[in-house]
Amino acid sequence: MIAFEEIQQTKKNPRTDESNKGSLLNNLNDTPALIVWQRMVLHTQELAITMPDVGINLDALVTMSVEQLKAIHDFLMGLYVERENL
Repeated sequence: MIAFEEIQQTKKNPRTDESNKGSLLNNLNDTPALIVWQRMVLHTQELAITMPDVGINLDALVTMSVEQLKAIHDFLMGLYVERENL
């Protein structure tokens, strides 16, 4: 996980920096890493609850890094969209 000090060292002006546009995970310069991680855990847990047949342990999500959570989140979002389109 990116340390808060690293985020502060690389902080740019969000109003003028075009590279800062995008998803929440791409905006670590604007949001402390802990908040990003918490939001990702909660959203991934919500997705996992709606799909119990996938077998993801909700408690294990709390121990994962942002990168691991993003991978699982993307997988669950893909399944969710696929099931909604059926």
